[in-house]
Amino acid sequence: MQLRMRRAAAPARPRRAMVTLRDGRRAFCLKKTEALVLDHQVDSYWLHGIEVAPGDIVFDVGANIGLFSLRALCRQRGVCVYAFEPNAKTFEVLQANQTLWAQPCLRAFPWALSDEDGQAHITAYRHSSTISTLTPEIHENAKLLGASIRGIMKRTPRIYWWDQVFRWFFRLFSNAVARRVERDKVEQLCELRTISTVLREQGIPRIDLLKVDCEGAELKVLQGIALDDWAKVGKVVVEVHDIEGRVETIKAMLQRHGLRQIVVEKEPEFETLPIYMLYARRP
Repeated sequence: MQLRMRRAAAPARPRRAMVTLRDGRRAFCLKKTEALVLDHQVDSYWLHGIEVAPGDIVFDVGANIGLFSLRALCRQRGVCVYAFEPNAKTFEVLQANQTLWAQPCLRAFPWALSDEDGQAHITAYRHSSTISTLTPEIHENAKLLGASIRGIMKRTPRIYWWDQVFRWFFRLFSNAVARRVERDKVEQLCELRTISTVLREQGIPRIDLLKVDCEGAELKVLQGIALDDWAKVGKVVVEVHDIEGRVETIKAMLQRHGLRQIVVEKEPEFETLPIYMLYARRP
């Protein structure tokens, strides 16, 4: 059966909800449960020596609603974050949070970062903004997508009385949920930029921390860094979909450009999927 695909040239204004985060801060979101999952997921980026110092410049590639950006801004004074989110509906929520948090050093852009400038279609999933991607083929297998949904649900904080029932339902029917998620998707045209283009156009002198979580497009993001710009990158944390040996490819790329302290770690929630976290720093 052929899956239907809708094209959305002008997405409708998203319906926003408000959520209270673990530290008491408030945030706009598309779905409260999804935002609470993200609020816990951002902890996984701050491991193995990944940290920010006062005045650091951070790139948040695949920013979603901006929770990693918020944590980076709150960790040290004077941090400046450039957040990139190409999903149109999610970007509107990111902009709303930018205003809500009153953080002048958070700068948001509706771009996908890649290996070349131009335009491309992003596949946006109406029921799960976190898996929107330039590479939808990674979600075309319903069983793998179901495993991904089960992994996401493992990250759901246990704060509701109905939590156990909720988790049980998703574990039991995750493949059916995955088919619905895959069915209800739209294509959106988005702008592409390379990291080197952004550095040049925005007059950014360096990237102290580069965080990348973009559902299968991570290699192209890194390939968009020109040879002369690699010396400007201090630390990297990236979620890697290990397709065709991509973990080793990215690891070798980082080593080639002087990032030596590299740790590769399996994400425990995705034990059945080839998804890893890669952390790298300069000596």
